[in-house]
Amino acid sequence: MEIGNTFICSIKDDKKAIITFTFDDALYKPAIFFSSELSKRGLKGTFAITTNFVRDSNGNDVNGTWEQWINLINASKFDVANHSKSHLDLTKLTPEELEEEINHARKILISKFKGQKVLCMVNPFNATNDVVDKKISEFHYAARNGIEGYNSISPPDKEWLRLNYKGIYHDTSATEMKKWIDESIKNNLWLIEMIHGVNGIGWEAAPDNVFRDHFDYVSSKKEEIWNATFEEATMYIREVQSTSINLKIEDRKVNVKLKNNLQPYFDYPLTLKTIVPNEDIKLTSNGRYIPFNIKREENRIFVYYEAIPKRDDISILF
Repeated sequence: MEIGNTFICSIKDDKKAIITFTFDDALYKPAIFFSSELSKRGLKGTFAITTNFVRDSNGNDVNGTWEQWINLINASKFDVANHSKSHLDLTKLTPEELEEEINHARKILISKFKGQKVLCMVNPFNATNDVVDKKISEFHYAARNGIEGYNSISPPDKEWLRLNYKGIYHDTSATEMKKWIDESIKNNLWLIEMIHGVNGIGWEAAPDNVFRDHFDYVSSKKEEIWNATFEEATMYIREVQSTSINLKIEDRKVNVKLKNNLQPYFDYPLTLKTIVPNEDIKLTSNGRYIPFNIKREENRIFVYYEAIPKRDDISILF
């Protein structure tokens, strides 16, 4: 490999696996617990919101108010997925009802949570068919409604709207979940966990001690896994799948640009690595110095850095 050759890492920071936590049904008190416990460990997840479950006022332990949810999301690194308007079986609805349950629910979420893109769908009951998938695909780029299992870190087109999951139920043990993490790392997989409530609030709610043990183990594996929200993982992977590298190698300089045809809201930074001759280098993006890491891999030296497709113009000087 020659100096300047550049590669896009299939997982952010060149990690070995992706772990995504999804929390269904807009359960407010459990959401407070999960937000707190994950944040303590530097972790995050995605709240899948059913819009009819959220109250305009007089919230309770199960269903909070819009104000409470907005404050919780704004204070955390969590994002929001669409869990429909009324939590109905989408496979049994008319076209008009599907529009209301899927696309109108997304409009509500976008109007309530300013700055949220809501690019991901979490189907009620994980139920779907081709008609439902087609409606979801109008404004969403991923949907969790497959079967119990793992996902590739580069799902083919037909799988993006039927992503698999591992469900945490009332009798799921921390030991069992540890095996999920180990399997994901070993085989370079994307694990999406389906979680509802905690301590009796919500469907199949597991006890808090099980979650704490599980989150501790995930935190201990941060060097190997990327804990991404549903939307972050979707954006990163879809960008990797669609992006090409425009490379110009000169005597002591490498110019790197990334191109794709995705919508402008796909602006998640990708991790790149470039072969360099030594560690005495400088990196700029659009004329500004940017951070980087140097790693020696076998007999090569790589510089690792981030770039946003169609936006960053990277120069590596050595």
